[in-house]
Amino acid sequence: MFEEELELEKKEGSSFGPLIVIVLLGVLIFGGAGYLIYQSRQTLKTDEAAQVVSKMLSERPPSTVSFHTGTVSSSMFDSTEDPHYRLLAKAGILKMEKIKKSANLKVSLTPDGDTLLTSLQSKKTEKGEETEYKVPLATRKLVNVTQITKVAPNRFVVSYTWQWVPNKLGDDFDAAGNLVKGFNTWDRQQLIDKHGAAFYHQAPEQSAVTVMKGTNGWELATE
Repeated sequence: MFEEELELEKKEGSSFGPLIVIVLLGVLIFGGAGYLIYQSRQTLKTDEAAQVVSKMLSERPPSTVSFHTGTVSSSMFDSTEDPHYRLLAKAGILKMEKIKKSANLKVSLTPDGDTLLTSLQSKKTEKGEETEYKVPLATRKLVNVTQITKVAPNRFVVSYTWQWVPNKLGDDFDAAGNLVKGFNTWDRQQLIDKHGAAFYHQAPEQSAVTVMKGTNGWELATE
């Protein structure tokens, strides 16, 4: 009798095994299908895309102009004959004086220039008799998000427009402004290519980035 009961229990237990496997498979199948449905319904809202793009633009370095004050000697990297020195002098930022019996120039900040550079939080580095300044001219700003295109379950291409936001000195370095336009074609191109001048007041520019869902929310795609 006892042996018959054991045999019955074994048969009942073995009958539950396939049922458990079927149930587990069903959970996996439905769970996987549910995850795919969830992923397919993932959407990137305009305000979320704008936050990601605005953060990216704010982290990009501003456009800048660099120059030296003190007893400045010309070098292959920076010369007082370069047009940005003349532009800074026209803008009332610098004063340049010839030094007798020397090819060097004495370059100094005007009182207005010193006040402006302090307000712009320019970087200042002492190098012997010279002081190097690196002054911000303009930063980037998001205008609007124009289109969001889904390219994968959790990946979107965000098209947007942006524009420069120049400060007071940046206005002087506007490539369409009167100060820059007063230079010849060669010098204007040098100002644009090497010394921070740009069309800071032109229409917003179009660009695009890929945004993905990361562990901390929406972020720029890294690959």
